Amino acid sequence: MSWFATWLLVAAIAVGLAESTFAQDTASQKSTTQPTTRPERAEAAKAKRAEMAQKRTDCDKQASEQKLHLLKRARFVHDCLHQENK
Repeated sequence: MSWFATWLLVAAIAVGLAESTFAQDTASQKSTTQPTTRPERAEAAKAKRAEMAQKRTDCDKQASEQKLHLLKRARFVHDCLHQENK
């Protein structure tokens, strides 16, 4: 087998593996329950905004209790908002 044929075979296998992995990922993403209708999406977005607003006020309160100013306060609030488990 020539080097070109070997390279072509390896490339075809790599593409095939990538496509099968991608297909599995999209199938698993579709199985989650996402709001499908426009009113459901709007309600979900409204709830998310309310949750983030509450989280921001909590983070702002913590920053003021720590007496942080300007850049330190902004960094603290940013990090506080982007924590996974709060």
